[in-house]
Amino acid sequence: MSRQENSPFLERDLGLQLVRTAQEGACCVKNFLNKTTVAKLQDLCSLLDFEEIIEQHEKVEERYFIPRSIPSKTRNTMLRLSNSLRLAMARYAKTYPVLQDWSPSDFSVQLYDRHSYITSHRDHKINKGLVVIFTIQGEAIFKARNERHGSPFLTQKIAEGDVVLLRGGDFVPNLQGHPGIFHSISGALTEKPRISIGFRDKIKE
Repeated sequence: MSRQENSPFLERDLGLQLVRTAQEGACCVKNFLNKTTVAKLQDLCSLLDFEEIIEQHEKVEERYFIPRSIPSKTRNTMLRLSNSLRLAMARYAKTYPVLQDWSPSDFSVQLYDRHSYITSHRDHKINKGLVVIFTIQGEAIFKARNERHGSPFLTQKIAEGDVVLLRGGDFVPNLQGHPGIFHSISGALTEKPRISIGFRDKIKE
């Protein structure tokens, strides 16, 4: 796939990142989204009334979920982003057959201030292929570990344009045990809140 054929959203090739995600369970990729895309998504997110939406949705572990209550223009932009990511990954389908059917079925927009954080946990097995978390604004510290309270094997500062890839249930065929990796994310590192966009999927039956 030539640079011209690749998604204009992406700065980085996915090959090595997918290998690391399969082997280690989690991977952070710096500057994954180009600056133009980040700026556009920031502009769209600036239109959201987070305070109003937070009041209408349940607060879970300091995470603020905004499942569907977002403008259609924002949703369409994120769907374009997910489609671009899916197409970019399609080139690796021979190595990871699960990617042939990788198509995010849901997404969330999350807002974190300095006091909002996610404690060590792992995602559900029903997240089949990948869990993909983009940082659109702000900074935080991401940690991945094999045990809930174990020492992290990966500690990475994540910032605007970065992405975290997490191994889903069917990403590695015949993997024994729970496929997920324990991970945690700190609150925003500065006064600027961190905004993330997450994609999760369900492989076709």
